[in-house]
Amino acid sequence: MYSSNVTSPTGIHSDPALAGYGVDQAKQLAKKILTLDPPVDVIYSSPFYRCLQTLKPTTEQLFRGRCGGKVRVENGVGYT
Repeated sequence: MYSSNVTSPTGIHSDPALAGYGVDQAKQLAKKILTLDPPVDVIYSSPFYRCLQTLKPTTEQLFRGRCGGKVRVENGVGYT
């Protein structure tokens, strides 16, 4: 069983938040995704908190002011 000294925002021990450097990497990822052509209009993600947290900088910029941009949470993504 996974354990951590950091409390998970979801209360699930195996669902931790990103570390500070992970947040920085998520911001770098957003910059890269915003340069893709054709532009991204759908994102699929695991429901794990850290996955959604990774997408936050991207979705805040990518879907700002646009209708139709979506994050589709797929429970099967990330489970083995």
